[in-house]
Amino acid sequence: MCGIHGIICFDKRSGKNIRNKIKLMLKMAKHRGPDEEDILILDRVGLGTNRLAIIAPDEHSTIQSMIGDKKYALFNGEIVNHQGLRKLLKYPPDRQTDSAIILPLLKQFGPKFIYKLAGMFAIAIYDESSNELQLWRDPLGIKPLYYYHTKDYVVFSSEIKSIYAVLDNQPEVDFAAIDHCLKYRFHPGESTVFPDIKRVLPGETVIFDGNKITCKRYWFPAYNKKQISKKIQVEQFREIFAETIKEYTQADVKGGFFVSGGLDSSLVTAVALKQPSSFNLPISIRFLPNPVEDEEYGKLLEKFFKRKFEWVTISDQLARQTLHEVVSYIDEPLENPIHIGTYLMAKRAHELGVKSVLTGDGSDEFFLGYKRIGYWFNNSSANPSIDYPKLLWTLKPDDAAELYTEEAVSSIKPMLDSFNHQVEPFKDIDQVLMFEQVDHLSEYHNMRLDRMTMAHGVEARVPFQDRRLVEYALQIPLSKLFGISGKEWLQEVAKPWVPEEILNRPKVHFPSLSDQWTLGEGINWVSEILLDHNAQTRKWIKSDILEQYIKEHKSKTQSRGRLLWALLVLELWLQNLSSWRRNYIDNI
Repeated sequence: MCGIHGIICFDKRSGKNIRNKIKLMLKMAKHRGPDEEDILILDRVGLGTNRLAIIAPDEHSTIQSMIGDKKYALFNGEIVNHQGLRKLLKYPPDRQTDSAIILPLLKQFGPKFIYKLAGMFAIAIYDESSNELQLWRDPLGIKPLYYYHTKDYVVFSSEIKSIYAVLDNQPEVDFAAIDHCLKYRFHPGESTVFPDIKRVLPGETVIFDGNKITCKRYWFPAYNKKQISKKIQVEQFREIFAETIKEYTQADVKGGFFVSGGLDSSLVTAVALKQPSSFNLPISIRFLPNPVEDEEYGKLLEKFFKRKFEWVTISDQLARQTLHEVVSYIDEPLENPIHIGTYLMAKRAHELGVKSVLTGDGSDEFFLGYKRIGYWFNNSSANPSIDYPKLLWTLKPDDAAELYTEEAVSSIKPMLDSFNHQVEPFKDIDQVLMFEQVDHLSEYHNMRLDRMTMAHGVEARVPFQDRRLVEYALQIPLSKLFGISGKEWLQEVAKPWVPEEILNRPKVHFPSLSDQWTLGEGINWVSEILLDHNAQTRKWIKSDILEQYIKEHKSKTQSRGRLLWALLVLELWLQNLSSWRRNYIDNI
């Protein structure tokens, strides 16, 4: 199941139109699970699921329940070790779907059942006898889960838009969160861009007992060990990694890979192709008119794997056209040009009948591959506290002061992380990695991957974010993980599986695609959208300064492509909000 939704009312007055609202929530998220829908209406309670059938696709999908027990479970994701967990159960379920083990595990192990699960998940468990609702999100925040609650009711869903669409009062956009999206490319913490719609945090459980709410983190990454144990060996990790990949290639449908030509996706693909499974189609992207270096390494991997890749070609015009489609699937205005490539690869995967793909996402955070993380090692920066955030910014603070209207400036607030701590200033590598591994990974990278693949009913699996691999990596000192130039420990792990050209690939700056897409014909496209008199961003963005920025970008006196792309995403996303609300008016 890849879309879960529910409305739990605490009094009779708030139970109006529950069935219609659940139907609308399912409609808003149909792309997440196009194979099947299920609705359960109880007294003042509505539950619904959209299913993307990956495991046991021929089984009818229902909201999980157990005979003699008034608990109901809704599940989004994949429990990759479900076959092994069945052997632990005193009363294993007859159904073969991975989600079928949730309630038996809960019954046998209580709340500690969550530590048995490997993979990615968002889980809702409703107890009709006590009117208690439990929401669980996987440790790394791979799968999303949101909620809105008052003293009268709670609404939860896999996507913000499904909650937004059924609320009687239209939620307001918070510019403080928009400011974070423009400056830092995303907004972290429990609040979304709609302050009253919250996210279940990575590794968190949120429990509603009547109208009382309790939030608890059951897992978050520890700081890396300072000394390495004799038990931590490259060869041992290779064995664990191969076994983990074997679990991730279990599916009853056609599978594939998103391959970039870098170390992470190459390693995942190389190990997976050695397993007997339905995962066999590598998918990659190339750009016109200016190819990027990744294409060269992708072609090298085609020869090495002796397997033809499916290439998705992206022109400047196609990228601009695709952005108009993409904004209807994102819940928050995240600036990330990689949206385009992920969306189009998922679209092609769907056309080819591929329903699940493996990716390399999450490796850089735990095996230290980002250039900006390198500032904290080997004296590569005289002052990493200053240099590190510069590589996070899309909109520089000085430019924001120039570009924002008075209304926008008055709304700015410091950015808080998921532990409710102020993010800046960055003081040391431990603080940086907690931000990268918990907030940035879950709400920037994982949300991009989830929304762009789910847009086409394709499931993305991310083995590098398996909690077992992550906990192994956290036992390795940072200096050993990083080495001299970054990710050297993982390079050693990959030697038996990946060609030397990939292992020794020099680090290069990936070209700014947003610069390319917003020049030439693209600059007219930018101007038509952002400088329109009816543009919704005008209340926050000074049009004269924006016009100046566009001229600077057009003349190439200063590259503004990434900022202009971020503003385009924001403007088109704001325009799309009206369609979320229109669904409420038409259906309730």
